[in-house]
Amino acid sequence: MISETGMERTHNVLLVDDEENILNALNRTLRKEQYRILTAANGADGLSILEKEMITIVLSDHRMPGMEGVEFLSEVRKKSPDTIRMMLTGYADIQAVMNAINQGEVYRFISKPWDDEEIRIIIRDAIRHYDLIAENRELQALTQRQNLELKDLNNNLEQKVAERTKDVESLFKELEQNFFDFVRVFMGLMELKSPHLGSHSKRVAVLSRRLAEKIGLPPDEILNIEVASLLEDIGTLGFPEKMLKKSESELDSTEKALIQQHPVLGQTTLQHIKKLLTVSLLIRHHHERYDGSGYPDNLRGEKIPAGSRVIAIADYFDLLINPSKGTERCSVDRAIYILEKEAGRRFDPVITGKFNEALHEFRHEEIEADITEIDVSELKEGMVLASDVRTKRGLLLMASGEVVKPFHMDKIKNFHKIDPVVARISIRVRGRSKK
Repeated sequence: MISETGMERTHNVLLVDDEENILNALNRTLRKEQYRILTAANGADGLSILEKEMITIVLSDHRMPGMEGVEFLSEVRKKSPDTIRMMLTGYADIQAVMNAINQGEVYRFISKPWDDEEIRIIIRDAIRHYDLIAENRELQALTQRQNLELKDLNNNLEQKVAERTKDVESLFKELEQNFFDFVRVFMGLMELKSPHLGSHSKRVAVLSRRLAEKIGLPPDEILNIEVASLLEDIGTLGFPEKMLKKSESELDSTEKALIQQHPVLGQTTLQHIKKLLTVSLLIRHHHERYDGSGYPDNLRGEKIPAGSRVIAIADYFDLLINPSKGTERCSVDRAIYILEKEAGRRFDPVITGKFNEALHEFRHEEIEADITEIDVSELKEGMVLASDVRTKRGLLLMASGEVVKPFHMDKIKNFHKIDPVVARISIRVRGRSKK
């Protein structure tokens, strides 16, 4: 039996009888079982062992000199109430049986002479009973601890959500006239908080847009998916940076519970803004799984919004090929293989197939297109990036594959004054003749 701590339990069985031949016979009966057998010739010796060892089962004779079995088992109940108590008796003493039940709370009586197989079965059943009680107690303790931790987390989160919502509403009044200005503000906050998350969101937005176009979604839905991808992790703004750098397997139970709150926090942050209502729903559900095992609402199949199913695939793919520090990087082919393996379980199988098609087309375009390098001052609207655009300090301003828009140029120009883009920028050029 494995305990809640992950350690296998060792079961000690204490045999108490004043007749040595009885103890030897019981030892022979149980020697092939996976227990540690301890013996005592009388009740006093048995109690002495009980003070030093964790005993799962005590099997005691009734008729013993000095301290009879009923008295001995009553003391065992006081000193170690979890220990399962059994009595071995060859006497038809009804009063002793009643006393054992009332005073020692005996689990089972075994008559002399015994059947070897029967006694082995009785002790196995008793150990299973002991393990179930112990496991239930551990789970209850664990649940109580987690409930207290979650209560503290929720109290803190509620306060943070209220503060963040107040900030968002204030910002929205100023930026209501320009939807993309608003999105850029949040992207800027995310990049300042975590450059890794900011870069990840931009790459996911490029992949999500490609996939949404591939499956034939309408333009307004594609735009919502792109924006939701950019803001998918906005719910983590208040989280510790060191926690965000951990992989899922490195998180403890408290951190995992907190991480699983971030889609709801993201929705809460954005849902009061009319233009971002649909975006907020896509963010809420981007960690749902196709088989219903995701969070926060355990939605299944097509009950998950199509945009969220799109983002989930792009998000996971990018985490595989661009992992956080200390996590092994997957090749593109390996990442595609993992996606295909998870199709129907974690991801929509149809959309997964379309993603693979879109990704191959995207890679084909990279091969077919001419690549040229330009200075940051030569960047123009409509150009398609063939590499990331980063500042000298490593801040990602645009991801490879993005199409340059006016607000991108303003952003790059402003950042270039305080944190310059020192490397030349690679762009894709179509329609050029090959020499």
